[in-house]
Amino acid sequence: MVVAAAETLGYRGNALARSVSSGRSHTIGVVVSDIENPYFARAVRGIADKAKESGFDVILANTDENVEAERAAVQVFLDKRVDGLIVASATRSDSAHLLDVVRMERPLVLFDRRPDDVVADRVGTDSYADARKVLGHLAEHGHRRIAFVSATTKTPEELEAGHPLPISTIADRVRAIKDESAETGLEYQLISGVMSPSSRMPL
Repeated sequence: MVVAAAETLGYRGNALARSVSSGRSHTIGVVVSDIENPYFARAVRGIADKAKESGFDVILANTDENVEAERAAVQVFLDKRVDGLIVASATRSDSAHLLDVVRMERPLVLFDRRPDDVVADRVGTDSYADARKVLGHLAEHGHRRIAFVSATTKTPEELEAGHPLPISTIADRVRAIKDESAETGLEYQLISGVMSPSSRMPL
């Protein structure tokens, strides 16, 4: 009778209340820096598909490479009692909010980017090693002058001077180019990329 009455009244269970009593929300919070970037868009699709297979829903936040937006998104997800977080961080250094997640023992997976002081599982590539392989391949084919274009607010002069870069993947690639040049005499030029308003990808 109770079930029949609930169906008649259109009753829907309170998921948040259930999460308080059970300690599980069956949701995963995903924070990415630019959902219009095809790389992140495809990754989120894969995350959502795998989460669904395991009985989890995904809540997505986009930060536009803004650490304040990232910090706010992480707090919202914690308030919603997500079971875990996947974060592509906008910064290497300002990561107190992620350290809080680790201290709370809430599952955290770092995606693509690598904050310097956060020890957590990470899914991503070795940007330094991959860049060295690309440079080696170009050298094998006789190319000795290389230009590296990246979407960063740092000027070419700042890149050359070694100013800290907020995104670990870009920092790793720049370091690889400099190391390759020091070891092999490769000539290189660092170019700060611009963003296309339509695609938001570096040109």
